[in-house]
Amino acid sequence: MERKIVGFVGPIAVGKGAAIEVFTAAGYVAYSLSDRVREEARRRVALGKLRADYDRPDLQNIGNELRATEGGATLAKRTWALVQGDGTLLVAIDSIRNPEEIHFLRALPGWKLLVGVTASQWRRYQNMIGRARATDPKRWKEFLAVEERDRGAGESALGQQVDACLALADVPIENEGTLFQFQGAIRQLMHEHGL
Repeated sequence: MERKIVGFVGPIAVGKGAAIEVFTAAGYVAYSLSDRVREEARRRVALGKLRADYDRPDLQNIGNELRATEGGATLAKRTWALVQGDGTLLVAIDSIRNPEEIHFLRALPGWKLLVGVTASQWRRYQNMIGRARATDPKRWKEFLAVEERDRGAGESALGQQVDACLALADVPIENEGTLFQFQGAIRQLMHEHGL
C-alpha cells in the first residue's frame, strides 16, 4: 500500500475534527500539529515555566516561539517524525497554521491534498462553545480576538497565518450545514480524489 497524506487547514472551531473523523473511519491515522504545541505546553508546566491553567493565547504564543526558534515548519517536522516512527501509511494532518508547514508537508512522499475548511464566524463560535475545551474562549469578544490572531492579524511571517494557508488549499469545502451534510461532502471529496 502506498502512503497517502492529507492535510486540513481552517480557522478555529471550523470542523476540521469532524472531517478527520471521516478519514479515521476509513483507516487513516490522525495527527494534529497543535498536539505538538500542547506537548510543549505540558513540558513547560512540568518545568514550572507555564501556569497549569494555560489558555489558547498561551498556546498561540508557544507555537509562534517554536516556529521562531526552530523554523517555520517545526511542528510539521515533529509530526512527520512521529508518522515515520509509527510507520503509518494513511495520514490525516490538521491544525496547519503556517505556510512553511504546508511547504514542508507538500514535499513529503505520499502527499496528496490540502483541504481548506471554512465556516462563518458565528457558526464557529457556536462550535467552540459546544466543544467546551478548557483552553477555548468563552465569550464572543474573546473569540474574535483569538480568531483575528489565528488568521494572521498582527502576526509575523512565522506566526499564525491561517488565511495565508487557506489561500494555498487545493480544495475548499464549506461547513455551514449539518454534521451529516459536512461529513457527506468529505466522503465525496475522498471518493473524487482517490483517498
